[in-house]
Amino acid sequence: GGTLYLFDRPTGKVLWTRNMPSVPSTGAAMTSSRIYVPLVTGMISTYRLPAPNRNESPAEQRFKDNVLNFAGKGIAYQPPIVTESTVVWGTDAGNIYAVSTEELRPVYRFKARDAVLGGVMYRPPYLFAASRDGYVYAIRDQKGLSRWQFSIGKPIAETPSSVAIGVS
Repeated sequence: GGTLYLFDRPTGKVLWTRNMPSVPSTGAAMTSSRIYVPLVTGMISTYRLPAPNRNESPAEQRFKDNVLNFAGKGIAYQPPIVTESTVVWGTDAGNIYAVSTEELRPVYRFKARDAVLGGVMYRPPYLFAASRDGYVYAIRDQKGLSRWQFSIGKPIAETPSSVAIGVS
């Protein structure tokens, strides 16, 4: 495995360390209460962040300092993203997973046609992901349902981007 370190930004002091069950595959994502680390085994391990006087959800109180592992198929090559209520990541097996940040449980798995090697992009209320077979997907964040999919005809290994077009 590896070791996860949490540092105090202003001082550089180590606040805590945690042993991980495997090696990270990419960078982590943080919410106000937890850190989510993708591993080369296909799991995401999540660790509670120390924060005194925090209002905690019932799930957070139940799990406290337990490491939670969410198993998935495929490796994440880009860090997860944090939305209003989920942590989301794509894998090289073509899966896009979402975990509830409030209830600390899996919410859905969306199956793309091929590997999702780039990151997932969030523009409320949709997630956007691209797969290696050239498809771009718009997915409803709360339910994991496809709003649309579009093929550009060429493999995509990058994170989609969004452009706002206004009408004056």
